Formats: sequence, C-alpha cells, structure tokens
Amino acid sequence: MSFFDSLTGGSKLQSAIKQAAKARTKEGAQADFLYREAYSNFATLLRKHTGAADILYNWGFALLHEAKTSNHDRAIALLDEASEKFSFCLTINPDFLGAAIDGGVVYMGLAEAMKAKPDDDFYDSAESMFLTAEGIQKGSASYNLACIYGLRGEDEACQESLKKSLDHGSLPEIESILNDSDLEKVRKKPWFKKFIESLYALEEEAKAEAEAETRKKQEALDAKKTVKTPGKSEKKGKKN
Repeated sequence: MSFFDSLTGGSKLQSAIKQAAKARTKEGAQADFLYREAYSNFATLLRKHTGAADILYNWGFALLHEAKTSNHDRAIALLDEASEKFSFCLTINPDFLGAAIDGGVVYMGLAEAMKAKPDDDFYDSAESMFLTAEGIQKGSASYNLACIYGLRGEDEACQESLKKSLDHGSLPEIESILNDSDLEKVRKKPWFKKFIESLYALEEEAKAEAEAETRKKQEALDAKKTVKTPGKSEKKGKKN
C-alpha cells in the first residue's frame, strides 16, 4: 500500500467513526441509515486498507452503541456481531485495550438481555475479556470484574477488585457504585459498607486538601497585594 493510500484510509476511517458517532445522536430511520453507512464504510476499509484492528474496534463500538437503543431481538443480534468484531480485533492486536474492555461489556449486555444466571457462559466470557484487559493495563477493568464477582456473591474477589479499581483510579462515583444493580448481593455486607465509608472519608479528605490549597493561594495573593511599591520620589530622591 502506498503512503497516499494509507493517508486516505485513515481519513475514511475517521469519516466512518464520525458517521457512527452522529448516528448515536439520532433516532429512528435517520439513525438506522447512518449506522448502515458507517458499517458499509468499515467493511470497505477492511477490504482495501491496513489498520484492520482499529477498523474492527470502531465497527464493534458502533454496533455496541446501536444495541443500546434497539429492541430486544435486534440488540442481541447487534451485540453478537460486536463480540465477533472485538474478538477478531484482539486476534490481530492482542494488546488492544478498548476491544478487551468493550468485548467484556458486550458479553455483560448479552447476559442481561438473555436473563442469564451469574454462572452462565456469558459471564465467563465477560470475565475472560476483562481479565485480558487487566493483563494489558492493571486496574482498567477491575470494577467490571467486581461487578461479575458481586453478581456471583463472591465477596472476597469482589472486595479485592473494588480496592484494585480504587488504587488505580478507575472507580466510578460513589453514587454510581451504590446504584449498580450488579452489586446488589454485596451491598448490605459489612465489608461493602465499610468500603463505601472509606470512599466518603477519602472524598472529604480530598475536599479539605483542595480547600486548604485554595486558601493558601489566596493568602499568597493577598500578601502580594499588600506589599508597598516605592514611588518615584522614594526611588530617585528629591532634588534641591
């Protein structure tokens, strides 16, 4: 492939990505049209250009988001196709973090749509994807794993994953954690309550530190303003 072809391929990929992003802001026939156009462009790019991993990931990402606004049967079909795209992407590039995380999200979506039990293969596949993501970047899918372990009632594994997510800065907001249905089985457990209390304490500590820093800056600014600047007569002295 020539250098010019590689440039135009990248431009066409960005165009397809923008089409899929625009589709997420539309509804009905307009959204359907934009998704179809984006998928057609992804398919064309795969046949003609390199960068297949990026194309497959963005194709799968678009499918995943279309599934969120589709009816039950259509959503399952879209999620199924998205899982294929993410898996293929990881075959080409095993270190593609987004494909690993979103691949796990797809299986979680399929499990929910199929009303699968926590020990179902869908959750096993999701766990495998999230573990792959953890192998690529520690903490990147720790919270997702905590959700799976929470659904299964595996307290120790859930607690460890939540702490790991906290340590790596990937934990959601406290209210999101409290409202996450995947954690319903562990929500009333003493260890979970203690963990939430520790999050509130950290939040208050961070707030206090931020306020102290703001005061410190303001005091420094006020002190600077009160320093007297010498006038002309003080600088040069008066002539006789």
